[in-house]
Amino acid sequence: LKRRAAGISAGPMSDNQRAMVLYRSILADAPNDVETIREFAEACRAENMELELLSLLQQELGLCEDGERRLDLRLEIAKLIGGIESKGGRLKILKENLEERPGHSQSIEALVAVHEDSELYVELADLLSAQATLLEEHSKDERAADLWLKVANLAEQKLNDRERALGGHRKVQKLVG
Repeated sequence: LKRRAAGISAGPMSDNQRAMVLYRSILADAPNDVETIREFAEACRAENMELELLSLLQQELGLCEDGERRLDLRLEIAKLIGGIESKGGRLKILKENLEERPGHSQSIEALVAVHEDSELYVELADLLSAQATLLEEHSKDERAADLWLKVANLAEQKLNDRERALGGHRKVQKLVG
């Protein structure tokens, strides 16, 4: 009955918000109800609720046994993730943290992980260099030295850039004495 009510809400009544409340209720009782997951996903598409849609597609993928459907789900998930990333992905939001608080260690760690996952080593070295320079300007020598050391190690290990590595090491020496 709830599914029929949700279908009527989403269809003839054009009330996706009400339908989604009903779909959530159904899934709370029957989390493996693939038909409800699919109908709920349609309502989320209509309302541009990307994160909830992503969650539903992943839930369906975990339950799906049809190979073709699994391929389609993965393609849709990849497209959705790409869209989310391009609208305000991790890099953008983490860089905003660094604009607000240069050298914020957790944001830098997260940015390092994102850049390393994507093998964006030059961009990472540039970002770390810029942050180290900002910290130097604000007399935060110890944190700047740590970042310059990361730049030097990155230049040596990933970029094969001896000059950049030496520059990073010189900065560390200058800052720590």
